Amino acid sequence: MSYSQQGEDEYILSILKDFKGRFLDIGAHDGKSNSNTRALFERGWLGVCIEPCSRSFTVLEQLYRKTDVQCLNVLIGASCELARWWIADDGSLNTADERHRATWMRQARIKYRQSWVGSIDIPELLKHHPGPYHVISIDTEGTSDEIAISIPFKKLETRIAIVEYGYESLRLMEHMSREDFTLEQTTGSNQIWLKS
Repeated sequence: MSYSQQGEDEYILSILKDFKGRFLDIGAHDGKSNSNTRALFERGWLGVCIEPCSRSFTVLEQLYRKTDVQCLNVLIGASCELARWWIADDGSLNTADERHRATWMRQARIKYRQSWVGSIDIPELLKHHPGPYHVISIDTEGTSDEIAISIPFKKLETRIAIVEYGYESLRLMEHMSREDFTLEQTTGSNQIWLKS
């Protein structure tokens, strides 16, 4: 069964075959809807799921409550602080990125309300949850590429990175090249990067 938006999980599984490792899911939502990591868990993987939306996090935490998957109710950002958070009426397009919010308000007439959430940066996350992370999925509605640029993929032994399209594609390509990753596939929403 595929949980991903456009079959990303099936593609990942076809590459990894029987390998079992650890994942990091940043923007995990409820753990099933549009998930790039749920199928990995069902094949014996463990990891860390991060979701800043309290409503989605409650479902995520319940899903993994009797497992060794760790769930964190926090936003991944550029620093450790209280961060502005825009909550969409339907709960699926929540974002910390003003550009992303404005785009969805204009194109789909989605209504948002402002909130605030605790934010940590990647170094702080890795201090407490150091990895390794063989698969990293980042789906944060407008900030995915900025987050990816801050991740030391080589150090984390990452084999595959799934990054939602964002606003910093040139910087992302440069970073992934420095980390020895090649863009293997694109879907309607995501880029799939493989370790060279």
